[in-house]
Amino acid sequence: MTENNNHVNPRVFISYSWDSPEHKLWVESLAGELRNCGIDARLDSWRDESQSIDDFMMIELERADYVVVICTPQFKRKIVENAEGGAGTASGFEMGTAAALRRSRGKDIIPVLTLAVPALLISTALVGVGLWWLLPVDLIVALLFGALISATDPVAVIALFKELGTPERLTVMVACQS
Repeated sequence: MTENNNHVNPRVFISYSWDSPEHKLWVESLAGELRNCGIDARLDSWRDESQSIDDFMMIELERADYVVVICTPQFKRKIVENAEGGAGTASGFEMGTAAALRRSRGKDIIPVLTLAVPALLISTALVGVGLWWLLPVDLIVALLFGALISATDPVAVIALFKELGTPERLTVMVACQS
């Protein structure tokens, strides 16, 4: 909570979809009204431009006393598509991953880094060297191809994990390293 003249103001992170300029203005107006009422409302459009949207979301989720999610029919559709393994968008995926990370309290950082760095390098080397050995291509081209196909598609993997009932901790680790 933010202190202001010995009074504690609640900090509220507002998550919303960027459906249209009109919707964004409406959300900014709502956040302004909340601030006028003494609530420390936080919006991505008010963030420091040097900060990435992902960093902003993670920091605000961690520091917020409350999170307000403004769902429109389009936002709901995006989240449902994501949950059903469709094309999906970042909105539902990011919010789900951020919430799961917050619950884990950082205990999965070593497994995530292990998946993100050494496992990717090993996969790249295996695919690249194998391709170089089988086909008449330069090693650098084969390794580049190995790097491109070794990275995972988090939306597809998460959809498969949901279908298989994979534990949330493993889902978070794979999503974070992607």
